[in-house]
Amino acid sequence: MKSSSRGAVKERTVGLLDLRMVTRRWEVAIAFLLVFVFLLQAIASMWEDAPTYDELVAPSVGYAELLTGDFGLVDDHPPFYRALIALPLLALRPVVRLEHPSWRERKQGPLDRYLFAHDFFYRSNGNADQIIFVSRLPVVFLSVVLGWLVFRWARHRYGEKAGCLALFLYVFEPNILAHSRLATNDLILTFFIFATVYQFWRYYKNPSPKALALTGALLGLALISKFSALMLVPIVVLLALLSGAQDSALSPRAALRSCLSAEALLRCIRALCLVAAFAAAVVLLFYRSQWTLFLGSMYNAMGHYETGRVAFLLGSYSSGGWWYYFPVAFLLKTPIPLLFFLLAAFLFWSFRKDRSEIFLLVPVAIITAVALGSRMNIGLRHILPLYPFLIVLASSIVSVRFTRQRFFGVCFGVLAVWYLAGTLAIFPSYLAYFNEFVGPQNGYRALVDSNLDWGQDLKRLKAFLDRNKIDSVYLSYFGTADPCRYGLRFVYLPGTMYRCQEQVQPGQRPGFIAVSATNLQSVYLDYEESYEWLKPRQPLAQIGYSIFVYDIREDPAAHYNLGILYLKYGLAQEALSEFQAVAKLSPKSSMAYSGIGLAYERLSRQDEAERAYRKALELDPQDRTARSGLDRIDRKK
Repeated sequence: MKSSSRGAVKERTVGLLDLRMVTRRWEVAIAFLLVFVFLLQAIASMWEDAPTYDELVAPSVGYAELLTGDFGLVDDHPPFYRALIALPLLALRPVVRLEHPSWRERKQGPLDRYLFAHDFFYRSNGNADQIIFVSRLPVVFLSVVLGWLVFRWARHRYGEKAGCLALFLYVFEPNILAHSRLATNDLILTFFIFATVYQFWRYYKNPSPKALALTGALLGLALISKFSALMLVPIVVLLALLSGAQDSALSPRAALRSCLSAEALLRCIRALCLVAAFAAAVVLLFYRSQWTLFLGSMYNAMGHYETGRVAFLLGSYSSGGWWYYFPVAFLLKTPIPLLFFLLAAFLFWSFRKDRSEIFLLVPVAIITAVALGSRMNIGLRHILPLYPFLIVLASSIVSVRFTRQRFFGVCFGVLAVWYLAGTLAIFPSYLAYFNEFVGPQNGYRALVDSNLDWGQDLKRLKAFLDRNKIDSVYLSYFGTADPCRYGLRFVYLPGTMYRCQEQVQPGQRPGFIAVSATNLQSVYLDYEESYEWLKPRQPLAQIGYSIFVYDIREDPAAHYNLGILYLKYGLAQEALSEFQAVAKLSPKSSMAYSGIGLAYERLSRQDEAERAYRKALELDPQDRTARSGLDRIDRKK
C-alpha cells in the first residue's frame, strides 16, 4: 500500500512538474513573440519619421564628443545619452566638421547646437536618413531590455500570467512605442529609473553588496543621461527608509517604528552610502577632468525647469504651467483599457502582496509629485517613467481570484482586444496617439508640441504632395529637419526655421498651405492668433495628425490673411505679393488695395502706397484702412 501511494504521489509530482515546464515554455514563447512584435512595430514605423525637434542634436554632438571628449557645447543636458546614441555612428564614420564656428567659437548659446547639427546632417553628410535611423537603434535596444525587466518584475511578484500581461501592455503602449523609436533621452531616462528601482528591489529581496553596487551604478548612469533623474535620489532614500521593516506581518504603526529603529537606520545609512559612492564614481569616471561641468550643467538645467516655457493646454497658454497639465495629458494620451486595468488593480488592491509593493508605489508617488510642481509643461514624455511602474501594478489584476471568474475574464479579454486595436490603428504615428476621449484627429485642440507634433511628419508631407502632384506649398513647419533637403518647394511662413535658396516665384503662388499643429496653435510664435483664421477651415488632409494641409486655390480671403500675417512679422515684400494676388482674384476688393497700400508704406514707397489707398477708396469710400493710410502719408508730406 505504501509503495503504491508513494508511486501515485510521485506520478502526481512529475505531472505537475511537466505541466509547469509546458507552461513555462509557453510563457517564454509568448514573451519572445511580444518582443519580436515590439521590434517590428518600432523599426517599421521609424524609417518614415523625419528627425524630431531634438533628435538632430544628440547624434551629431554625441559623435563629436566621442571623438574629442569635449562636453561643452550642450550645457543643459548631461552627455551620456548622446554618447550612447552616437555609438553606432562609429561604424558609419560620418564626416564631422570640428572647425565649424558653432563648435569652435560657441558664441550663440543654445542655437550653436542646432547649427552644428544642421551642418553635420545636411551639409557634411548626404545620408541624413541613414544616420538618424542608426542613431535610434540603441534606444530601441534599451526599450526591449526595459520591457523584459517589466516582464520579470511582474512575473516574480504576481505570477506568469501577470508577467505576460505586463509585457503585452508594455509592447502595445503607444507612448512607450513613440519614444522607443527616437534618438532622445526620454526613454533612456525611463529605462535607468526603472532599472535602478528594480535592482534596489532585488537588493531588498536578497541583500548583498553587489546588488547595492549595481543600484548605485545605474543611478549614476541615470544622472549622466538626464538631470531630471535627480528624482531618483528621494525615491531611493525613501525606499531605503521604508524597507527597514523586514516583517510584512507588522501593522503600519509597528512597521514605522521598526523602520526608525537604530538598527534599521544604520542599515539604511550604510546602504545609501554605498549606492551614493558608486553613483558618484560613475559620474566622475565619465566626466573625468570635466567633472565641474556636471554641476554647471545641472545648475543650467534647473534654471530651465524653474523658468518653464510657453505651454498650450485645452486652448489656453501659459509660461508658468498648470499643476493639472500632466494629469490631463495622462488621461488623454493613455489608452483607456490601460486606465481600466489600473483602476481595477487599485480598487481590488491586487498589487498588495507584501510590503515590497512600496518599490512600485513610491516611484509613482514621487514622479507624480514632481510633475504636479513642474513648470516645464511641454510633453507627456516628462512623465514617461511612470508607465513601466504602472504597467506592473496593472498586471497584478490577473492574480485576483474573482467569484465570477468567467465574467471578469471576458471583460479583461475585451479590454485587451480594445488596447491592441487602438495601438495598431495609430501605426505608424505613435507620437500623435490620443485615446477615445479626444482622438488623434482632435488632439491638437488639447495638446501640441511633443505630445503630437515634434516635426516627425515632414517626409510624409513630401510623399503626400508628390502623390497628389502638388508642386509647392506655403509652409509653417515646427521642427529642425530641413525641408529644403527633403525636396519640398515652399513659400516661407512664420514658424519655419529654414528657407530654401530656390524660392517659388512671386507670380506662382501655391494653392495649398501646410501648417504644423504647434504653429497652428501659435504656441511659440510672436502672435498668439497667427493662424487663428485657418482653424474654422476644413483641412484637405492631416499628415500623421500633426501637419494640416489646406486648399486655398482661388481663395482671396486666404491670401488676404496671409498678407496680414506677413505684415505682422515685418515681411512687407511677401505681404505685397499676397495682396496683389487678392487684387487679381477679386479686382473689386477695396481690402486688396488697402493691403497693397500698407505693404508699400512699410517698404517706404509712399507714392505707390498713396495710389493704392486711393484705388481702395474708389472701390469703397468707407474703407477705414485706406483713409488712415492717406492721413499718415499727408502728415509726412
